[in-house]
Amino acid sequence: MNYIAEYEIITTVYNNEADIKPFLDQIAVQSLTPVRVIMVDGGSVDRTPKMVQALERSYPFEIKFLRSKERKNISEGFNIGIKASAAELLVLTAVGNSLSSSFCYNLVSTATSNSNVDVCYPKIIGEKNSILSILFNRYYLNTQQIAKMGPSNRGVLIRRDVFDTVGLFKENFYYAGEDTEFFIRCRRQGMRLEYNENAVVTWDVPRNIGELHRKLKVNAIADLQLFSTQWLIKHHFIFALLCFACIVTLIKFPLELLLLIFIIFSAASIYRGIDLLSILFGIYCKLLTVFFVCRFAKFRRRKYAVGRVV
Repeated sequence: MNYIAEYEIITTVYNNEADIKPFLDQIAVQSLTPVRVIMVDGGSVDRTPKMVQALERSYPFEIKFLRSKERKNISEGFNIGIKASAAELLVLTAVGNSLSSSFCYNLVSTATSNSNVDVCYPKIIGEKNSILSILFNRYYLNTQQIAKMGPSNRGVLIRRDVFDTVGLFKENFYYAGEDTEFFIRCRRQGMRLEYNENAVVTWDVPRNIGELHRKLKVNAIADLQLFSTQWLIKHHFIFALLCFACIVTLIKFPLELLLLIFIIFSAASIYRGIDLLSILFGIYCKLLTVFFVCRFAKFRRRKYAVGRVV
């Protein structure tokens, strides 16, 4: 039998009392269980700490709960967990995600069998529990794009020595973006990132318009903190200008433009394998992101910057 290294799981929690038991239950049924689960609390004010305390002796692995009385963001929580860990292989994930039963085994076995692999990341699929979540999945998590998304803290294995070389997560993000910045650093410093499609994490994607708006808002703020002005113009504002130009053209040449739009949408549907409704949903998300980028432009100030990586 091939040797499989021991590993630890690190996750962050904040007012997640309803998610603690389901999360630990799915870790317990992993085909390869961890030696330890490190849960870093970000200052919960609900029953999360008591829930962890009540369950900590109910599983075949150690549960290490690190509580903070002060509010901690995601990157601060992960950094605390990384410093408190001891294993060579660390699996980072979130309590709101669902992991396939062989999720950890597939990531760990990949890293164990090939010492050149520094980071191993899974296939990501989205929950389908509402019409909006279905549209979100079709546009953002289309099968052709899963591997291209790269690793994220929804579920990823990282060797401990990667943090020695690359450093820890940057902690001055407003909310999201710490994983994007970290894995850009990994690539720049020559780390090998390996995709394993047999490891599957199911992401609890936005289910309603309120959750979608919150996600687009925090992503827009992360873009402002992370990327250069040129990147923002290329990925956000040029698209908005094109939409505005289409509206003006539609007023003057309605039939010709509608025909052109139909051709473009049809080509996009064939290329990406998604339907017209999903494309319209994507346009809505893009325009809303531009709005949030403008609305929260203060995060371009130097004090909020996390190093312009692109």
